[in-house]
Amino acid sequence: MLELIILCIYLLIVVTYIIKYIKNYTRERAITHLAIIILLPFAGALMLAFSSWTLQRKSQDSFSSYSDEDISAQTSTLGIYNRIDIKKEINIVPIEEALLLNDTTTKRRMLIDALKNDSIEYIGILQKALENEDTETSHYAATAVLEIKRKLMLTKQKFSVKYEENKFDLETLIPYVNVLKNYLTSGFLDERTVIKTKHTYSQVLESLLSIYTEEEAYFVDKIECDLEIGNVDKARSMCESFHQAHPNSETPYLISMKTHYTLRNNERFQDSLNGLKNSPIRLSNQALNIVRFWSGV
Repeated sequence: MLELIILCIYLLIVVTYIIKYIKNYTRERAITHLAIIILLPFAGALMLAFSSWTLQRKSQDSFSSYSDEDISAQTSTLGIYNRIDIKKEINIVPIEEALLLNDTTTKRRMLIDALKNDSIEYIGILQKALENEDTETSHYAATAVLEIKRKLMLTKQKFSVKYEENKFDLETLIPYVNVLKNYLTSGFLDERTVIKTKHTYSQVLESLLSIYTEEEAYFVDKIECDLEIGNVDKARSMCESFHQAHPNSETPYLISMKTHYTLRNNERFQDSLNGLKNSPIRLSNQALNIVRFWSGV
């Protein structure tokens, strides 16, 4: 009778372990764990259950200790494929592949490791993780997305107040521009908020470019933003300012061509194209390909 009770307890442990853990494992790992359970009755099941429980607790503790530092104002690139250390020393795979291919424990650890870095870079991946079949992984992702959204809002509000106090402070303008760009590309905004934010973005960029013209990217962003919100005259005017600020660069010609093409002004488009062709500027491969294409070469 005692043996039967012990056998029932063991079977209960095995079934519980299979339901709770093995169903989320890869095929190879599941086979390995089942072999351990069969070859090491009682001890094997208890050992694996304790090991899985320990890993899960470590993942939860790591997530709860996630830093609440301000998002870096210099971060402007989204959807980067960061490389992570899956087994700390051996297998390194992109985050997105890990979400698709690895077991639940690895997914959770991978997600936590990513969150310890500049989380705004992982918006696209986190949004994919929201649809992950493992509920705990999707819960981590949802929590992270909400936290990133909260940080972006607070940072944007902070710089908005500083901007209203002084609209020509370079130490405020540059991070504010970058925060607004992150906010626009985060995927959090509805259409109405996007339009409103783009108007603010255009205004702040204009303030920045009135005192700082060294960075070509700010001119490009300003012109493209004005085209998107219908500030046609400002887009044209900024193209001229861009040429004046960077006369030895191909970029003002390229963005002017884009502007006039968007506005369906063929004459001005051809002027910009000819200006680029006749300039003494040494063109990049991209610019050469554009010139050849529009010249019919």
